[in-house]
Amino acid sequence: MTYSIYIHKHCLTFYDHDTSHLHPPANVSLHQHMNPAALKTLITDLQSDLLSSHQVWVLCVDARVEFACLESCYEPVAAAGGLVFNEFEEILFIRRLGKWDLPKGKVEPKEGIEQAATREVEEECGLKNLAIVQKLTNTYHTYTLNGKPMLKTTHWYKMTTPKQDLIPQTSEDISQAIWASKKTIVETLLLDTYDTLKPLINAALLTV
Repeated sequence: MTYSIYIHKHCLTFYDHDTSHLHPPANVSLHQHMNPAALKTLITDLQSDLLSSHQVWVLCVDARVEFACLESCYEPVAAAGGLVFNEFEEILFIRRLGKWDLPKGKVEPKEGIEQAATREVEEECGLKNLAIVQKLTNTYHTYTLNGKPMLKTTHWYKMTTPKQDLIPQTSEDISQAIWASKKTIVETLLLDTYDTLKPLINAALLTV
């Protein structure tokens, strides 16, 4: 099992158990199993940009344990969203704050994860008749809110809906909502989206 967490400009990845198959590129900052104190120091260095490497790998005995240690350094935030396909195998994208993004948002109190994912997609794009097909992966990124370090876990679902007109939720800083073909995604949108989303999107493109 692996966990990839985006901390400022860096991607910190925990690799589990047998890592003999891994061949880190020269530009990867490589670390072995880390105790809690060493991991907290690494997190501080990443937040302060004291490491030049974008990719940071930690080879673990148990990635879940070291990821749990990282989680303890942050306030948790749960979010959910959708990778939405129509019948023409186009994927729904939004333009928010100058970046191409996927519809998502925070889980409300007493709200289920799937319910939150559906609600956010409907609200942000004006969609109807959404159907969840399957759970995909989770993405993780950190940020600071009112001086507090936050770790957002976003739960992603593959969804389908008939192609329909889209209504971007401008009150949430969404300026566009579009149906994008594989060609448009590869040639344009992937060049201007968040690193956290690229593995998720690339995996989805393999099915189109």
